[in-house]
Amino acid sequence: MISKANTIIVDDDDSKVWSLYDAGPKSIRCPIIFLPPVSGTAEVFFQQVLALTGWGYRVISLQYPVYWDLLEFCDGFRKLLDHLHLDKVHLFGASLGGFLAQKFAEHTHKSPRVHSLILCNSFSDTTIFNQTLTANSFWLMPAFMLKKIVLGNFAKGPVDPKMADAIDFMVDRLESLNQGELASRLTLNCQNSYVEPHKIKDLAVTIMDVFDQSALSHEAKEEMYKLYPNARRAHLKTGGNFPYLCRSAEVNLYIQVQWLFPPSSLCCRLPPSQHHFISIYSFLEIFLFIFLALNFCDVRPGLGLQLTGLWSDRDPILVLMRTLNCIRVSCAVRRCQLCSRFPCENLFG
Repeated sequence: MISKANTIIVDDDDSKVWSLYDAGPKSIRCPIIFLPPVSGTAEVFFQQVLALTGWGYRVISLQYPVYWDLLEFCDGFRKLLDHLHLDKVHLFGASLGGFLAQKFAEHTHKSPRVHSLILCNSFSDTTIFNQTLTANSFWLMPAFMLKKIVLGNFAKGPVDPKMADAIDFMVDRLESLNQGELASRLTLNCQNSYVEPHKIKDLAVTIMDVFDQSALSHEAKEEMYKLYPNARRAHLKTGGNFPYLCRSAEVNLYIQVQWLFPPSSLCCRLPPSQHHFISIYSFLEIFLFIFLALNFCDVRPGLGLQLTGLWSDRDPILVLMRTLNCIRVSCAVRRCQLCSRFPCENLFG
């Protein structure tokens, strides 16, 4: 169940209030934290919060306060993690959220606070928006003008019903933001800055993007691929700017795949003599999942991923996701039997 949104102040300035949803087992000390785009709030990741907590993960979806500088944001976010007693976290960032996640990982590279990154429709260099010269003037603009700038990047023309609902929801969230929040986010989004890849080269990174229309240009996507040549790539056929809303089942599946291998915290709490059992069961999970995918799925022109046989009338993404979850649970139970000191609710930490 999703708890009520909490408000936390970690800065000396009382006007800087973090708003967040913290769901899932509180005993997990390495949760996944979701960072919204310019137009988003903590509520935009409700599909991920509901699904992932149901699978045993701890999920935090947050909305950041007004910060005008990247260094200021990174310092505030570090204080928030300290307040929540979190040493390391997984970060999922959408658009601006992904850029901020990268900058935070870069900022804390000497004392790492980030375990992995999932970057959804994100970027690594703000110059792609060609707004660096006007970035410092956003604070002067009225709210309606700022909203017009943001809405200009939303999809135009006919879209499927789920994408239309996602756009409507994001427009509603955009309307809830005040002038200061919008101006500060656009400033962070457009002020001259870029990611220094050598500082975060050891992080596990997943790049998630879509093949249809989005605010991210093809050049920006290619730059991300060059920046993280060893990153996992999660491509969605459709989804627009907000795949986590309109293609939530696929996004949730990709997020879960990120944790196919057991977390390092599990292995370090097991005796060294039992570490090989963990690897055996992790590879068993992957083998069974691939076997099911190859034998019961088929990619058909114009139809995408389809199930065959008795499951031909089912949603392939949901079936594969539930199958993967069942495999994970059965293997997780065996892992717990290997080490009675490790409680089941911490398996996905």
